[in-house]
Amino acid sequence: MRIPRFGTGRSAAHGERFQISHFDSQNLVAAKRLGCELVHSEDLGNGQNNGGVQVRNPFLSPS
Repeated sequence: MRIPRFGTGRSAAHGERFQISHFDSQNLVAAKRLGCELVHSEDLGNGQNNGGVQVRNPFLSPS
């Protein structure tokens, strides 16, 4: 099984663009590269769209 490399340059630019931490940015860039459209996170803004990846907070009740 080949594990893709994601590089820090892309995640750093993504973090600056969306004003999020480097760690969160790495997760979102990896999710996008793997084809995910939805990420669950309590740290990012609920409903936020980060370059095609939607964020949902799993601890908030649905509205």
